[in-house]
Amino acid sequence: MPEQEFLVTEIAHDNEKLEEKVKELIGVDVVTDADETIANKDRPRAEEYGFVYNPDIEAVLVEACSGTGFARVPGNGITHPPPNVVTGLDTAEEFYILIVRTDQKLFMFGQPTVQFFRRRKAQLRVI
Repeated sequence: MPEQEFLVTEIAHDNEKLEEKVKELIGVDVVTDADETIANKDRPRAEEYGFVYNPDIEAVLVEACSGTGFARVPGNGITHPPPNVVTGLDTAEEFYILIVRTDQKLFMFGQPTVQFFRRRKAQLRVI
């Protein structure tokens, strides 16, 4: 398995443990989006695809047993083959974290269900 792809099925339903795992992997404090996202759900055809590039997104949780498609971090120049999770309703009920490095985009084809990990913003305290 590439160094940017991690099987996390055992902790997939515990956001606190997922956030801890991502922090352990990349050294950045993150927060999980409150809701899942179904990729390309507003596009006319399920085979549509899209890139996600947002500097706040550090990683993504991919549900393998979700809409047919895949999530991939292409062109990373680090691992071959690139981190890739194939999804579909006939796929094992597994969950993966894909790390998205600063100079990378997340590519999603079809309709995989994902949940984003974003860099935690510093909280200012008024004293």
